Amino acid sequence: MFDDFYSRNLCVLTKYANQTISVVMAIYTLKNRKPSEIIRLDSMRLRVKADGSIDENHQMEGTSLTLEKVHGGFARSTVAVSNGATVIDAKGKFKERQWQQRHPKLSQALVTKIYAALFS
Repeated sequence: MFDDFYSRNLCVLTKYANQTISVVMAIYTLKNRKPSEIIRLDSMRLRVKADGSIDENHQMEGTSLTLEKVHGGFARSTVAVSNGATVIDAKGKFKERQWQQRHPKLSQALVTKIYAALFS
């Protein structure tokens, strides 16, 4: 179902219409067709439109943030003085905050549940 939502932009999440949902993707190795080792857990927040499909604008903004973060990170705040006025360029700080909001840290309780679901 997630693949239909995320990759094919199908209207499959009508239950979550007009909401922002948190998604966790587990990347793991298999041994004898069973999960063997978790390599990484990624989280992200995705917006669902009224029809149950992914909000493509929100997704593209997230992709843009990701590319900027991967290719050099976010610029540090800079201070400039012009005609006696102090100007602070804090775009990088705001983008870092957006990144953190779109990729929430996972609680230990949730990580424990994910491990239990994969390895039980």
